[in-house]
Amino acid sequence: MVIIPTKKSVKSFTALVKSHLDSVFENDDSNVPKHVLDLVTSLPKQRLDPVTGRHDFKTYGTTAPYATTQPKQSVTKKPTSNGIARSRPTQPREDLNSSTISTMSATDDWLMGIEPDSSNKTLRSKTNAPSPKTRKPKLTNNKSNEPIVTYKSIRVTNADAYRCNQGEFLNDTIMDFALQYFVDQTPNDNIHIFHTTFYPLLLKNPQRTASTVPPLDEKIFEKEYVFIPINEGLHWSLIIVCYANDAEKRSIMYCDSLGGQIRESQVLNVNEYLGYRYRLEDPKRDDDLIELEASLAQLPKQENSCDCGVYVIEYIEQLAKSFPEQIPVNNSKLFSQKDIDAKRKELFDNVMNLAKHQKVEASIDVEDEVFEIKKQ
Repeated sequence: MVIIPTKKSVKSFTALVKSHLDSVFENDDSNVPKHVLDLVTSLPKQRLDPVTGRHDFKTYGTTAPYATTQPKQSVTKKPTSNGIARSRPTQPREDLNSSTISTMSATDDWLMGIEPDSSNKTLRSKTNAPSPKTRKPKLTNNKSNEPIVTYKSIRVTNADAYRCNQGEFLNDTIMDFALQYFVDQTPNDNIHIFHTTFYPLLLKNPQRTASTVPPLDEKIFEKEYVFIPINEGLHWSLIIVCYANDAEKRSIMYCDSLGGQIRESQVLNVNEYLGYRYRLEDPKRDDDLIELEASLAQLPKQENSCDCGVYVIEYIEQLAKSFPEQIPVNNSKLFSQKDIDAKRKELFDNVMNLAKHQKVEASIDVEDEVFEIKKQ
């Protein structure tokens, strides 16, 4: 606790402390409060005045839980109109916690054994401004963490479905739900779409991941296109292995809705996985996979800071339906922002329709509308 004494109380405070110290070392501590006595008797024995043999009060000014001197203020010199600089104390340090600053009266009470008055409002604080209001959630019930849909082992909760709102980031659950739903609705044997859990597994152990994800009976190098959604730094991007089944045309295309540069670390990690997988799928191969070169696709860019996940979903769906022959793809008008907004509503409708089919209660706010499904 940092104490700033007043001028009037410094002398009386010093005398009071010395009186307590003298009483203790003269074996007359009957009038000394117990907590002060405990403090004084616990002081280091080696700190004694060489003349009197008593504890020197001056040596404890910086180690006691109270201060007896006014903190030294720094001085700045401000030139006046006549050119003469005058000394003026600067403002008190702002790094001190204002809630720990009090007047000397509080220390006097402590020494006398008087309990502090909780109603005392003399603390000088600059941090009493009201805290900003926190954003209230839009969920209309208290079951935000309860699953409302279970789809192919993907458990979608109320809170997950709420992320379909405009201005919300899509999490991995909604991403996996959207991609799995698309695969089931539009089956295509020429493509493979990884779940969002794939890339984190690859980072931990690329060799083991190559031997298990996907199962070896599903041949990655027999697919024409392989889609890998990646989340790093709170941003969704997409890597596409193009013409995986063609050794001469095989390459990597990087898709980023922010239009940034290719993340070389991601490309290297994917190449490492492909190298292991190439030999595992066909042990009879006597050659190694040559590291694939990466190119940057020119696709529609997001117009805000939260739609990157929806853009990745739209990239996959649009390119999987009709993949251009030229790599990298150069089509900035493949879809529009209106399509992205419609995709959010479509994702929400898919979740709600499945919830209704599974006879599960759900009530979510999407924009200003409330969609409710009652248990049948």
